[in-house]
Parts: sequence; C-alpha cells; structure tokens
Amino acid sequence: MKKLLSWIVIILILVFVLAIRILVRTYSRTKFLFKGQNVVKIEFKDVDNKDVVIKKETDKWFVSTSAGTYPADEQKCKTLNEKLVKLELLDLVSKQPSSYEDYQLGEHSTTKIKVYFGKNKIQYKTLWFGKTGGFTYNECYIRIDEKPYVYLSKGITAEEFKKNFYEYCNRTILKSDRKKINYISVKVGNKLYEYKKELKDSATTWVNIKTLKQVNFNKVDGYLRFYDEFIGDIIIEPTDYDLTKLSLVVETNLKYDDGTEVVLYFYDKIPAKMPEQWGADVSITYPVKIKCLSSKGPSVEIVGDEKLVYGIYDFRAKDFKEMPTQF
Repeated sequence: MKKLLSWIVIILILVFVLAIRILVRTYSRTKFLFKGQNVVKIEFKDVDNKDVVIKKETDKWFVSTSAGTYPADEQKCKTLNEKLVKLELLDLVSKQPSSYEDYQLGEHSTTKIKVYFGKNKIQYKTLWFGKTGGFTYNECYIRIDEKPYVYLSKGITAEEFKKNFYEYCNRTILKSDRKKINYISVKVGNKLYEYKKELKDSATTWVNIKTLKQVNFNKVDGYLRFYDEFIGDIIIEPTDYDLTKLSLVVETNLKYDDGTEVVLYFYDKIPAKMPEQWGADVSITYPVKIKCLSSKGPSVEIVGDEKLVYGIYDFRAKDFKEMPTQF
C-alpha cells in the first residue's frame, strides 16, 4: 500500500511539473515568429538536394525548381503556410554555437529554409531546423538568422521539408466523370482495342467496335474509375532523365458526351527515386503525358499540363496496359 501511495505521489508531482512547464512556455515565454504576417515564399533544398521555391502569386501557390515551375498542391501549401504562421519559440536552450551538433543544427545536419513575408515591404528570416524534442510530436530545436541562440519551438518540424519537390505539386493528370465517357480506344504495341457505349433495352452497355459484341460492363467501369481522379506518383524533370528518348507503349483515347477528347501516352519504364518514406531507393516508373484534343467541357474538371511528364509506379501501369485488353 505504501509503495502504491509513493508511486501516486511521484506521478502527481510529475504531472504538476509538466503542467507548470507547459503553462510557463505557453503564456510567459512564447513568441510567434510570423503571427499576422503574410508568408509569400519559402526556399529550401528537397531530399534530392534540389533548390525548391514555393511561392504565392495572386492567391495561388506555385512550386519552382531549376527545371521549371509547376502548379502547387494548394491544400499542402496552405497547410505549410499555416504551420509557419503558428511557429512558436518556447524555450531558449543554448547560446553557444558549440552546442549546435547536440541539436542537429550543424552545417551538415540541419534543414535550412528561408521564409519571405510581408505585404509592401518583403523581408525574410532564415530558419535552421534541428532534431525533434520537447513534449509533443511537433516540437523541434531551431536557430534563427545568424544569431547563435538555440530555441525549442513548436508548430512545425524539419520533416515538412524533407520531401521530394513534386510532393508539394499538383500531380492530378486527369479528373473527370467516368459516366460521361462514351468511347475508349487503347493502342498497345500494334494492337488497337476500341469500345463504345450504347443504350440497349434501357440499359447502358459497352460494345467492342471490332466484333460488335457486348463486353463486361463492370470491367469497363472498373477501368474508367482510374480517370475519376488519376494522380501521378511523381513528376519527372528533364534534368533527371533524357525525356526525348522515351518509348511509347500504350496510347489511350477517351471521348466524353460533351465533346471533350483527351489522349494519354504511357511510356516504357525508367528507374526513378522513390520518396524517402517508402523505404526503398529506386522504383520502376512509367512516364505519362496527357493532351486535350478539344475544348474542355464540364465532363472534365482537370486536365494536367501537357508539357509535364508524370510518373506512375509499375503496378499501376500494368492495369492501364492490361485491363482494356480483357474486357
């Protein structure tokens, strides 16, 4: 009984100390770096050491590398911006540069970013993010500008910037209403497979144009689900691969009730780095390009930039290649 009581007392003391520490940090020593500021640009290096710029222009976000500028994933960039605005300095833990390595804030262990903010007069702060620490998952150690101070901060960690550049980009290749698709053609090598939608006995069917026979509706519908929202796994830049040497393996044409027509080109596999969190270095990636052959009607919400080369992993490419041949 005495031992149990001792443990209860110890736990209560720890809870009390933790509560006091949190209250002091939250209300007495908190400093928001960008509170009330308009963050307009963020510069950093991604996991492949590429220079990346996330920039806001006329209420839209864009992602730039040395190879080009891409439409951003608006929600991801908005969330990133919100986390920066909420960034708090909690504790001053060191004033000595000699302590940098202890907090992963040395030249080779830190994650360095520049945050540009303001309206009429744009200014910036340089932030060095170190290892995570503190009491919650979103706390880490940071440095600010050239000052020697090390702070424990809350709100955002280095993990937000340890990604490939394309993870901040909009990678939607096609977003459309599959129920409005009335024609499919898929060319695999030298073989062409064509299907059209027909209404027979008040029921919607799909017909093989060559044989004039009905095909499995559910298989066609399952295939067309890909185009409800077809998102690329990566974006392939010309600085990474010689994109002039791609070899076409599948060409798919989709026609919609409103006259919209798009064509997708699937190229032969190339090796590409995988995102760090997948736990592997290289995956086989199939490049994909898209082109709208007509004016875009209401059946199609998004058609990706035809200048971009997206990439999808091999297990996905297999479905795009094989499913239309098995209807």
